[in-house]
Amino acid sequence: MPGKTGAASTVPGPAGLSAYQVAVAAGFVGTAAEWLAALKGVKGDTGPSGATLVGTVSLGQTAVVAIALGIREVTVALAGTVKGQRYLAFCDSYRLNGAASVVGRPAGYAIVDCVCNTDGQITVSINAPLLAIGASYALTCSIVRINT
Repeated sequence: MPGKTGAASTVPGPAGLSAYQVAVAAGFVGTAAEWLAALKGVKGDTGPSGATLVGTVSLGQTAVVAIALGIREVTVALAGTVKGQRYLAFCDSYRLNGAASVVGRPAGYAIVDCVCNTDGQITVSINAPLLAIGASYALTCSIVRINT
């Protein structure tokens, strides 16, 4: 026994093509499953945003003694952060050794992780080079909460 006929497609494009086929014709490279996964989380006109800017923080250190290269965790206060939620940090600008502020992220530095272990505080893991005695860095970062 045949099933019911489905509703006509509302996807613009040549008649008889699926939405995936239209995407491929427009240049999408990937499987249908990858195409469907790419569509998930796309914000519609009335849907919620996938991420929310929580605030901006300044993360930095000044070396009293030499600090070895590697991953460092810097914890700062940030109102609105809640333990257990998901966060990302993006470096907006930086200052090295008290020099002028520069837009972007300094070479050799990387934001590794961002977590809230205590309400109102954020801990950012930074992979940074060796800091000689008296050297310093300050990263200005935007903190974003991932909405799930």
